[in-house]
Amino acid sequence: MPSHVSMRTLACALTYAAEIALTFGCADFVTTFTILRHEKSQVVVRGLIDKHVVQSAKNPRSIMERVPTKPAAMADALRIHHYWLEQGQHEPDDPDNYILAPKVKAKVCDLARAVLMRRVPVLIQSPTSAGKTSVVEYLAKQTGHRFVRIDNHEHADIQEYVGTYVSDAHSGKLVFQEGVLVRALHNGDWIALDELNLAPTDVLEALARLLDDNRKLVIPETGEVV
Repeated sequence: MPSHVSMRTLACALTYAAEIALTFGCADFVTTFTILRHEKSQVVVRGLIDKHVVQSAKNPRSIMERVPTKPAAMADALRIHHYWLEQGQHEPDDPDNYILAPKVKAKVCDLARAVLMRRVPVLIQSPTSAGKTSVVEYLAKQTGHRFVRIDNHEHADIQEYVGTYVSDAHSGKLVFQEGVLVRALHNGDWIALDELNLAPTDVLEALARLLDDNRKLVIPETGEVV
């Protein structure tokens, strides 16, 4: 079945390419047009990219095999495979209980490539118990980011994500207590919104502006824009 690329997807791909192509070469093409295809289709698409993009260069092999130099604007960047990722506020950790089998290593590499821009959310789709959450947690630890997992379900309350007013234990006054999502955003944590398709409508509406190009979360109770 032929693939269909929407204008929104094409615009994202061009934005991605403009920002990282000079440093990371063909990563933009690979990410946009192969990562959501099954393995047989990936082979076909990679072949087309190689034919029409890579082989047109003066030194095709160097394009695919070179490791980019550390970007000058990312002083604390960490190298994950061929990619330089921004280091978080915590000390990087390499979990010794995570087994990097060849297919798992490929997933880590795909995720590292996807988060290069640091400005757009990453959608991960796969069957249940395929290791989606664990690969995000692994990469978060490697780059020194705190990992926050939010499990969505049909009975979830928007206040759990954004926050609500509670009584202060000392003064007795009402104070606003941030929800898990707002705390994570303020701290620069990596957030995994697990089973997002199960979230109720009001939660999805609140997350819409955060996950689209606006990249903002409005807290109705305080008027704050995160």
